[in-house]
Amino acid sequence: MNLELGDRLVWDGVVFELIAYDAASARLRAVDEGYVRVVLINELQRDPSIEWPQREVRQVRTFDPQSLKALPLHQQMKIELWSPHVTRLDRFLNSARRDVEETNRVIAEIVRSVGQLTPGGSVDPRTVWRKLQAYRDFGALGLIDKRYSRRLQDAVR
Repeated sequence: MNLELGDRLVWDGVVFELIAYDAASARLRAVDEGYVRVVLINELQRDPSIEWPQREVRQVRTFDPQSLKALPLHQQMKIELWSPHVTRLDRFLNSARRDVEETNRVIAEIVRSVGQLTPGGSVDPRTVWRKLQAYRDFGALGLIDKRYSRRLQDAVR
């Protein structure tokens, strides 16, 4: 479920506000009608009649393709290797209909795919999460080695 307390959604034409939730259920208050509905999270995730709130599009800092060409080939290859996987994971995590098993499956696929293409032959799942966070914070530049990106940032200053 991709909601926070206070978020509103429309369900069968009624506007509800999320007032409480736990791992299994959510309490929704009907904004105009004044009643509270307790519902299973599972039901919320699977009901196609629910209109989910529109989130602001997160501004991701992108890396200019011309600047990408100025990077050493090794750093360019890292971006090309990680970028499709992290963007796929980011889109997946932003979808409303997902669960822990699916998330673990996607992470395992990324670990396997990237691991086959890296010199060491393996990638830790924590690395995938770190790359995702770096991508969210810095765009494609977050996918290169931090030691190199710090030198690059210091050179720009």
